[in-house]
Amino acid sequence: MGREQNVTDKNPGMDGSLYLINHYIRIDRRFPATYGFWWEKYEPEEEVPIFRPTPPELLVRAVNGPSSGYVNQKLKYKVTKYSVSPTEADRGKIKWKVKVDNNETALPEHGEKIELTLRPEWLEKTIKVMAYLKTPDPGVNVDTNKYRYHSEI
Repeated sequence: MGREQNVTDKNPGMDGSLYLINHYIRIDRRFPATYGFWWEKYEPEEEVPIFRPTPPELLVRAVNGPSSGYVNQKLKYKVTKYSVSPTEADRGKIKWKVKVDNNETALPEHGEKIELTLRPEWLEKTIKVMAYLKTPDPGVNVDTNKYRYHSEI
């Protein structure tokens, strides 16, 4: 029918019992000056939602690499700054894209460092090398401008 709970342990000034019947509480008090009981509506406390802040998103903030090079030369590019400290697993998930004029090409390499061989068809064109985790940010890139043929002596 209901649940009976002795409240003398919780409230030392109260000597009695609580009864819960159909969402009403019967409070039985046995003070020397008063006798009897009364009923009060039982309303459970609201559950306060627990605020769990979302962790900051890991983003690539800066990329370092050469500003010029020769045809068929291997240039090294590296991520130098992140929004938060990455784990080793996150460092291995970094993707790279090369934008030549308006054509973007995703590179098959993943990781914090890459080597890019400059192709002859890219001569005298602006090359942007971008590192990203989810989507590339146009502000995070290295421009390799107007590279020239290597002259052998």
